[in-house]
Amino acid sequence: MNEEKNQLPLEEEAPQAPAPAEQPIQPAEEAPAVAEEPSVAMEADPETVEEAPAEQFPQAEEPAPVETAGVPYEPKVIYRWDYAAQKRHDDEVRRKKESKRNGFAFFGIVFCAFLIVIGLLIGVLAFRDFSAPVATRQSVDTVAIAEKLLPATVLISATQGTTGSVGSGFFVSQDGMIATNYHVIEGMDTIKVKLYGSNLKKDATVIGYNADCDIAVLKIEGSGYPAVTFGNSDALRVGEEAVAIGNPSGTDAEWTVTKGIISSTNRKLLITATDEIQELKMIQTDAAVNPGNSGGLLCNGRGEVVGIVARKQVYRAIGLGSGESVSVFDEGIGYAIPGNGAKKMIDGIIGKRSVDPVAVGLMRVRPLIGISVMTIKKGEKLADEQLMEAPQDGILIASVNANAANGLLEVGDIIVGFDGKAVTESDELIEMLYSYKRGTKVTMRVIKNGDYYPSDIEVTLGVFTS
Repeated sequence: MNEEKNQLPLEEEAPQAPAPAEQPIQPAEEAPAVAEEPSVAMEADPETVEEAPAEQFPQAEEPAPVETAGVPYEPKVIYRWDYAAQKRHDDEVRRKKESKRNGFAFFGIVFCAFLIVIGLLIGVLAFRDFSAPVATRQSVDTVAIAEKLLPATVLISATQGTTGSVGSGFFVSQDGMIATNYHVIEGMDTIKVKLYGSNLKKDATVIGYNADCDIAVLKIEGSGYPAVTFGNSDALRVGEEAVAIGNPSGTDAEWTVTKGIISSTNRKLLITATDEIQELKMIQTDAAVNPGNSGGLLCNGRGEVVGIVARKQVYRAIGLGSGESVSVFDEGIGYAIPGNGAKKMIDGIIGKRSVDPVAVGLMRVRPLIGISVMTIKKGEKLADEQLMEAPQDGILIASVNANAANGLLEVGDIIVGFDGKAVTESDELIEMLYSYKRGTKVTMRVIKNGDYYPSDIEVTLGVFTS
């Protein structure tokens, strides 16, 4: 019975839940915060995901603004990313970076190519300069030179009574003009010229000469002779090959060809005259030359005449310090007059013009004072046996020629000034003398032997009183 009372009929409705009790209104300052909308959990790729239609992705309606206790509600703004604009921006940045990298790469390639070109150019120039002397030596064809210049060379025989000399010469023009050394025909009455490949001897006449530089010009009758070509002697370099053609020992060694090198391009030979010293400029060669080669030619590797063979150094005297000397034999030292100055002198002689050998660079001249000098420093003794010391740097007079320097200088004097200029080296004084001519009066400042203070004396250069 009781079970029947506790069961509800199947068709009877369930009792309704009681209505909720009214919630009290909270104060405005304790109003609950508005919940934020959830953000998107994953961003979709704008290139792979197509924009969905509005029906599939309905936009959430923004809640109406709610005012709580007089405070306006400000909805939170959510910014959505513009993927298309971002892609365009990224593409632009990438394009600029690639353009910058390409510009740097292009500049680097151009700069490297420039360096390579400059390096190759420097290498070519250096190799050319390095190989030029070798090429010059290898290009010398002595056979071709001999075939070209032997017919232009002559044998000269000059006599005066029972005295004679033999030398060489060469044609400088096709009408029979021949250049040679003056000392070959100096003082001779009869001059004969023998041509290459012939026993015929022709009479020669003297056109002119310059004794100071040892050049003479002869002429024989006829025309069509093989003349030489002059080269630039100033362009010669030490070590360059050279060929000499002449007649060493006269008829015993006619038309001899020898080869060597240019040993020096500016060798100075001194010739002492009565009142001056001549300094001759010479080309030195080790091409074999001997007596009889005088007046012959010296040519370069191209067969151009660059000098006139003038002499050979056979021996030289070396002082022993006790008034004695010894002779030393030298070999392989020959000298030639430089071709540039010789050509000007030859042209002047042929044209009957006066040519100064100093002006054409063949020689320099300085007047004599008549003394020999040496450099002395302050505190040095004037002589080993003297206690006198030099009071200052200067030029010590070691010897005096008879009647030299107007008789005003003596051994032991020290020259400290010349023509108003201080001098302390002997070479300095010698170089200054090349600027003066014979007969020039100059004032010299001299510390006389035994004095400590200088005095001035006047001397006439190159003039000796009796």
